[in-house]
Amino acid sequence: MKKVIDCLLIGYRTDENYSYYQDFANKFLDGQVVEKQFNGTISYLGTFLHRRGYSFDYINYMEDEYDLLSEKLKNNSYMTICLSTTYIMKMQTLVKLIKIIRMIKPDSKIVLGGPYIVNLLREKIIDKLVKNKLLKMINADVIINDFQGEATLCNILTAIREGECYESIPNLCYRMDNNYHYTHIIREDNKLEHNTVDWRLFADRIRSTVSIRTSQSCPFSCKFCNFHVIEGKYSYISVEAIERELNTLKSINKVKCINFVDDTFNMPKERFRDILKMMIKNNYQFKWYSYIRCQFLDEEIVSLMKESKCLGVYLGIESGNQEMLNNMNKRADVSDFYRAIALLNKYGIVTYGTFFVGFPGETEDSVQDTIRFLNESGITFYDIYQWRYDINTPISQEKEKYGLEGCDYEWKHNTMDSIKAREMCNKIVESVMNSTRSQFDPTMFFLLLAIGCNIDMFTKYYNRSIQDFKRLTI
Repeated sequence: MKKVIDCLLIGYRTDENYSYYQDFANKFLDGQVVEKQFNGTISYLGTFLHRRGYSFDYINYMEDEYDLLSEKLKNNSYMTICLSTTYIMKMQTLVKLIKIIRMIKPDSKIVLGGPYIVNLLREKIIDKLVKNKLLKMINADVIINDFQGEATLCNILTAIREGECYESIPNLCYRMDNNYHYTHIIREDNKLEHNTVDWRLFADRIRSTVSIRTSQSCPFSCKFCNFHVIEGKYSYISVEAIERELNTLKSINKVKCINFVDDTFNMPKERFRDILKMMIKNNYQFKWYSYIRCQFLDEEIVSLMKESKCLGVYLGIESGNQEMLNNMNKRADVSDFYRAIALLNKYGIVTYGTFFVGFPGETEDSVQDTIRFLNESGITFYDIYQWRYDINTPISQEKEKYGLEGCDYEWKHNTMDSIKAREMCNKIVESVMNSTRSQFDPTMFFLLLAIGCNIDMFTKYYNRSIQDFKRLTI
């Protein structure tokens, strides 16, 4: 008799260059196994369901575990299959994944959630009929129309258990009579303090790297981002709650690296200091990395970061030009970036900066300032992108001021257009000599550091691989 389980959670996150990291480990790290980090959506949702009395099973990454998925679907009976779209970026990817599930088990009741599908449901520029055709092509049964959505998933499971219809459940788009129907929206507000991950549920399959979230939303309101709008008021969990979660991981004794995925892990500053001191007190053996607002760093904090085994930090710097930072409402000074990066370098903490080109007000002169910053600041790695104009971000409220037209990656404004921005991205790559452009997965890179990789060794190997690739493509 097949085991009946309420929900099979399925994660997805492709990495086409995964073999590169394992090749590196085979050559320089005695063949240690390099794994993708444990899926954070799975760990959070699984814990949420378990605490509310629902049974679950999971596939960490569908792209790596097709055989395991097939085995589970054939040997178990799942009331629902829930596919996360957190790391899905393309419609064809989503369509393909659902086709695979239905090939194995055609009568599966498939539930979708996550930012990709919610953004599609709420996209204002797509006609309703066109959107319905897209949903039919995707071929899911129920879609959760909320950026959190975990409480809605519980409501779906209860309705199925009790044989009730979906129409009274808020935050849904569901299929009925060959069409998709929407229910009313009531924004979820699930507090992280009461929903920290219980890692004991995943101890048998936990990986070398895990992700932990200690806050919701963002305390800043940059004009290129709508995260603070989607997630609502900024909130964070207590140091004691973080300590309990870390102690559980310590007892499992498999984790080597932790990715703190908060948008701004070092805010508020006093709380961050307390977290670092707590980690030092407990002498955890795992290393860690996170997103940091580097303008709030000082020498005491950076020294504590190093002592608590910080490997490196992501820095959302965006631009080396002060006027551009002001336009973005970054609430930062370029001089603070220079100072903070110097401190991080002093303590041997790797810096990984992200930048983009083309935000309203951008000119060739402002791009030149970014080039200068990259060459002079001492930042370890960087990546550069063309700015994407999301019409749901605050900058859209100033489109008349900047003459802003278009959307996504095709736009123009008073001082630049998307074509010029792409040219400027190439110019930056050609002009930066003192920092390495990253085209690798930082989560995999930081795991390599955690298991003994030398930064100079990695950089040389990486640069040589890029040169070899260029020769092959000429």
